[in-house]
Amino acid sequence: MKDDKLGWISLHRKIQNNFLWKDGRVFSKAEAWIDILMEVQHSPDQTKTMIKNTIITCDRGQSIKSIQTWADRWTWTRSAVQRYLQLLKREGMLTTENLTKTIRLSVCNYSTYQMERIKGELKVNRTRTEGELNPDTDNNDNNETNENKGNNENNETSGSSFPSTDRISLGSDGIKFYDLACKLFGCAKKADKTTLQRIAEQLSKSLDEKVFDKAWRVAQECVKTGDKPIALFISRMKDDFDYRSLK
Repeated sequence: MKDDKLGWISLHRKIQNNFLWKDGRVFSKAEAWIDILMEVQHSPDQTKTMIKNTIITCDRGQSIKSIQTWADRWTWTRSAVQRYLQLLKREGMLTTENLTKTIRLSVCNYSTYQMERIKGELKVNRTRTEGELNPDTDNNDNNETNENKGNNENNETSGSSFPSTDRISLGSDGIKFYDLACKLFGCAKKADKTTLQRIAEQLSKSLDEKVFDKAWRVAQECVKTGDKPIALFISRMKDDFDYRSLK
């Protein structure tokens, strides 16, 4: 069977908090590979870390965890981790670079594992969110046919109205939140869209992806009230996230 006929599933990083994943064990090679995919940086924004007075950068699809850190995560020996990474390098799955006290690990073709390819990212996440809001939707058949259906949707993100330069400043997670929130609230007023943009900008400043999950849950709760959900959402963001500058 060809790879492009296999389809895909969305595997959220929250699985790492599940009792099954946290169960103490020796990781298999397959589990170790999944762990790498979940642990490398998913944000498009470069991050910097200081190790022994040396600034080390980390880009999308990269990790700067040490051999010992991976060994502790997988309950392996250091030599086992090194042999495993050599195997993945030979298979063209990743590359490594020796740094001070650590290594830079880079997953090859990282975007293919995220099903993003930038243009399709919002469509994929919109579809997933619509499935959450409409439980009867059958979302098991996420294959290539569904991905290609309606390519124009990629250029019609719900609620998007601000300049592309502003969209770039939000980052991919900020853009997703803004577009999905506009659709959830059914925004028609420019003022409401501006407020959601400012909230997305604030969320994008955080390095913790959990803030987006929390903000999305708050947004859903506000919509369920049915009474001025935008105003309630702003109030909740002020109180729960300390965004005092919001109006």
